[in-house]
Amino acid sequence: MGTVITAYRRGQQDPLFDWLVEDVQLLLREIVVAAHQVFR
Repeated sequence: MGTVITAYRRGQQDPLFDWLVEDVQLLLREIVVAAHQVFR
């Protein structure tokens, strides 16, 4: 996770890292939503 953040801070020249960061954020959001439904 730390490497992704440092790579992201280095600059968004690489579209792969842009996609990776967005993908991770979407994944985390889905996990949070699923956790809310489970622990409701």
